[in-house]
Amino acid sequence: MPQIGLPAELTAAQVWAAATRALTDYASVWTQTTRTLSAFAAQDLFVFPAKDDIYVVATAAASASADTYGSWVQLSADIGAGRVCTHVIVHVPSGLTVGNVVNIQIGEGGSGNEAAVETINIPGTGTAIVVVPLHRALTDGARISVRAKNSLASAINYRVCLICVA
Repeated sequence: MPQIGLPAELTAAQVWAAATRALTDYASVWTQTTRTLSAFAAQDLFVFPAKDDIYVVATAAASASADTYGSWVQLSADIGAGRVCTHVIVHVPSGLTVGNVVNIQIGEGGSGNEAAVETINIPGTGTAIVVVPLHRALTDGARISVRAKNSLASAINYRVCLICVA
């Protein structure tokens, strides 16, 4: 990460003090959070997506049988080269109640030959949008697919988005 505009290195105590400061005025969260870190440039605090970031979205349906994966659904026919999946965003509809679980699998490979490369477990909470941070390098040029299963005997649809950067 670039160290632009830093007057001196911050001590662990300074960083901890800034991170744990009580934020009571939510309208000025940015100002209060960065008050003692004002010498930082924005690129020092955040990793911005590359210019050629991609967001691939598909709807994965769980099987009508409990704890059985539905069919693989293609997210991207060719993910490109040098891609890393940084986040998975899942829209969980209202049918998934507390005590139930949904599993989302991300797979690589041709149609009918998909292999799961990542599994995400989401506990039931009712309707929610769940953001899962992930750092998963994807195979260059791979076909990327997704599938879902839940602990209900219901074919619920889950909207899945992968955020990938180069």
